[in-house]
Amino acid sequence: MTPMVDEEACGGDNEGAERKRMLAGMLPSFYVMESRRLRRLVYGRFSKTGPVGHLLNLMQGLFILFLAVHSFRVEKIFTLRQQLSGFPIGVTVIWSFLSLLQILARPERIFYEMARVEMHLLGFWLVWEYDFDYVDEHCQTATMVWCTIESMQTIFYVFGIVFAATLFLHVAQKGVIIYATHCANRGIGARHLWGVREDEVTFGGHLSLSYRPGSIFAPNRASCRYVGERDAQGRPHGHGMWYDSSFHGECLRGYWIHGRPRGAFTSREYGTGALSSLRVIGYATTRADCPPEALDSSTLWPRKAEKLRFGVVGVEVSLAGGYYNFLPGVQHSDECTSTADMTREILQQSRGGLSDEVRSPSPLDMPSSFGDQELQFAVIPEEEMRAQVAEDSAGEVATVMVPIQFRRGDRVGHVSEASMGIARSLAEQRPEALVFVHGYNTPLAGAVGRVAQLASSGNMLPHIVPFVFSYSAGSALTYLPVVLQMHQYGDDFATFLQQLGESFRQVHILCHSCGATFFFASARKALACFAPSRRIDGNPRNGHQPAGHPPADDGRPHLATLTMLNPDVLTETVKQLLPEVMEVAERFTTYNDRNDGALFWSHVIHTILPRSWSGVQGRRRRIGVLGKNIGSVWIEGSSSGSASQARGGLVDTGSFESARRGRVSTSEELGSAFYDGRIDVIDCS
Repeated sequence: MTPMVDEEACGGDNEGAERKRMLAGMLPSFYVMESRRLRRLVYGRFSKTGPVGHLLNLMQGLFILFLAVHSFRVEKIFTLRQQLSGFPIGVTVIWSFLSLLQILARPERIFYEMARVEMHLLGFWLVWEYDFDYVDEHCQTATMVWCTIESMQTIFYVFGIVFAATLFLHVAQKGVIIYATHCANRGIGARHLWGVREDEVTFGGHLSLSYRPGSIFAPNRASCRYVGERDAQGRPHGHGMWYDSSFHGECLRGYWIHGRPRGAFTSREYGTGALSSLRVIGYATTRADCPPEALDSSTLWPRKAEKLRFGVVGVEVSLAGGYYNFLPGVQHSDECTSTADMTREILQQSRGGLSDEVRSPSPLDMPSSFGDQELQFAVIPEEEMRAQVAEDSAGEVATVMVPIQFRRGDRVGHVSEASMGIARSLAEQRPEALVFVHGYNTPLAGAVGRVAQLASSGNMLPHIVPFVFSYSAGSALTYLPVVLQMHQYGDDFATFLQQLGESFRQVHILCHSCGATFFFASARKALACFAPSRRIDGNPRNGHQPAGHPPADDGRPHLATLTMLNPDVLTETVKQLLPEVMEVAERFTTYNDRNDGALFWSHVIHTILPRSWSGVQGRRRRIGVLGKNIGSVWIEGSSSGSASQARGGLVDTGSFESARRGRVSTSEELGSAFYDGRIDVIDCS
């Protein structure tokens, strides 16, 4: 294990040597953080209006100005122009000066901002110099206007030179940035390129570096420093914070490994306040088009590998203050040997574990942090409490005496952690697995990026451990080959879920678009990996098992939720398999959208294809995609039976048209239909 050295422990007679060691240890981190800063400088944050949008806005403005001048053609306008011949020069100087101040205050997207100002000034000068008398006298056709007015020709020449100079400076800056990025990745150039030196001003005794963020383009200097744990060579190692005072610098707080931020962290850009964070995601795949060294690659045709492989990636995503154009992005990737090894690596990197000594023999033994949690206690009558104990045939109800500290008159009590005893399970949340299955035309890097963005933006609870199962998703032109080969991944998907069950007792599956087709293509093999549903008796208010039913906890995990997002799966397929799914899944939720464009084209393709390709029997059967249907869904059976006794599968209320007409089905209208409230269809149209 690499020894950890706290920065505050430095001192004594060898203070000078210690500072040199820490300075040398900060340089590798400086290169890493400078590479991140240059990337933010080059790509910047997402903007709704790009260069093309600015050009279109300029053209619209010119058209409106020309139309206004032409419509209100009065002699006073031309007399005013002659009297105020210096007016456009003053406007140009003031406009340029204010724009320069804005660029210096917020040096973001400099080239686009300068080009936008120059285009607007060009339009202003063209409108100001437009001479109707000259046009009427010398121009016979509209196409001759631009070539016959000499002042306008001069304007085009001048602004052409200005545009060329701006473009030259932009290209020169890009070249310097590319060279600086190359130097930062190689760990060279700290002295001659950035002028790195020890800052004379210290912050709380912590070492600070001074450097030139603009390199040779600007003499101004900024400071950066690190506060936290270090390794024996003085490099950031462990929990710590990096601070950079330049505009595109960042304040990064998280876990470091030998000078590099690795594992969960949060970052805030100094100048813009934009927030980002890193999430650790695991993946399992047998696709051959995304090797471990190129997770963002893909091929035209789907390609399946023979061996199931595992890995862990750190994905950085934007949170607030604007979204970066280059995020989500994979920052690091590690291969793993098994699902258990992958799970341990995720939990370690998410919680800052840095050495093998903190490894747990099983992820099940790693509950979430106890911390300060709010629990809810319900006061019930004594008779109801005795009834619950009497109905507990499995011996799951436990009783414990816990002292509660409270103030008289308050409705809030406090319980110490030590006095919880066996009731600690009320506060501890063991890890649960979330498995995401992506749609077609999605590389592995894109899939893990979506999960990381969902986990970060949704503030996913820390005990949820995210995974991605990825199949070869082809390209935009190979939809059918991708769909027709999905059944080949059934054994691999089942193997992954079976291994996942060795580490988790609760599993959530989330399918997007064609991921729903993938799940139902492998449904029977996947469902065999899970224990029967604990709510299968049809009563959503309790988890009691009906007489004669096998026990819910047979060593296999429980499929807590099955969620579909705009599912691209045929309704007929869902009708056939949903009764079997609900014997295992404790809740099924689908978010549908009638206006989804991808689902529209999927519906068109399945309508054109032969019925045998789509798996629909009968000539008169209408093809339907689940994601475009909005309506009530239930399983047919007896009110006292279970889902396993379903006779007719999914009841189709006019192909889900009843909800569109405003008709809501109730339990009385269903008659003998089995309904337990475990199926939700949510309209996101």
